[in-house]
Amino acid sequence: MTTAEVDETQARLAPLAGASMDELVRYWNKLIWWTGIRPVFRRMVEIDLTLAESVVLRSLQHRPLTVSEVADCLYISHSAASRAVDRLVRDGFMSRQENPDDRRQKQLTLTPEGSQLVSEMEGIFASRLTPLIDALDADEQAHLRRLLIRMIEAHAALPDPDDPRGGDCPLAAKA
Repeated sequence: MTTAEVDETQARLAPLAGASMDELVRYWNKLIWWTGIRPVFRRMVEIDLTLAESVVLRSLQHRPLTVSEVADCLYISHSAASRAVDRLVRDGFMSRQENPDDRRQKQLTLTPEGSQLVSEMEGIFASRLTPLIDALDADEQAHLRRLLIRMIEAHAALPDPDDPRGGDCPLAAKA
């Protein structure tokens, strides 16, 4: 960046110093969207992966699911969930086997290819945020680490307010 570009950026961001927490969180949300999430979505478009399919793959990291559980937690019909599952099985990202607890149901599990895809998308997100973290000095990074841990712990302790099942949804598993 040129000196003029740095000066222009600093002038544009100067109001942040006096911003409320709500304003900062909204700015942070935009930053996370444009820096981390948007590149993940770009990759999803490249491989023709829907958001619902991505959520299913990430959820399968926690435990096997049934098609009914996928439908309930994504608020979609059983047939829509079946179509998503069919695509993910066809593309080799998940497998479908007989559920040992109920032979009438199929149990969905992540394949190595599915695990690799989820890891790739997590890596895209993390790699885009790394330069922002690298801009902090060692003390600031340590402080950010402690704050992130506290926020993750707080998130894990609270039920999902958007989940009418009170956090029982297997897709609402805490990371």
